[in-house]
Amino acid sequence: MTEHRHSIHYYIAFTAEAFGTVFTYMIYELSQHPEIQSELREELRSVDNPLLGAECHTNITDSQTLYQLPLLGAVIKECLRLRNTSPNADPRVTPSHSASRIGTLANVPPSTRVCSFGWCLHRNPIVYTDPLKWDPKRWLEGSNDDPAAAKKWFFAFGAGSRQCIGQHVALEREPMSPPACQNVAHY
Repeated sequence: MTEHRHSIHYYIAFTAEAFGTVFTYMIYELSQHPEIQSELREELRSVDNPLLGAECHTNITDSQTLYQLPLLGAVIKECLRLRNTSPNADPRVTPSHSASRIGTLANVPPSTRVCSFGWCLHRNPIVYTDPLKWDPKRWLEGSNDDPAAAKKWFFAFGAGSRQCIGQHVALEREPMSPPACQNVAHY
């Protein structure tokens, strides 16, 4: 039991820096885009938020309800896309038995170390229209971007066997923040 408690503590502790970076960036971008801020405020007001007008400020909307809010999810994904807090190279080694094809690169030799940087993947203009622009609506159906392709290229937490083990803790924390701010600062 003690080992599990320590593991949980580490997951939460290690997500603190990433959460702080992404949340700060989220607040900044919302302050620069009042139309998105207004739409997000309305979306948040559409669900029961026990914080609003409550004397006790310890309860917030459950995470399952928040996950169903499309704009909130899109804002979080867009902040993670542009402000990925994982700067590592996420190295891999190509199969040792034959040459590999990686994207447009054919015949990558066997046992070659390759890396993928989320920062680069998230700025691919073929996948993300105007990739340097903060546009959370790119994640919603009906946008100019293909949401399926955007999801496929989304690399904020890495992928495969090297995927961030704290991803689920981080994704549990992010959606809770805007509703909490809504109560404190009439978000």
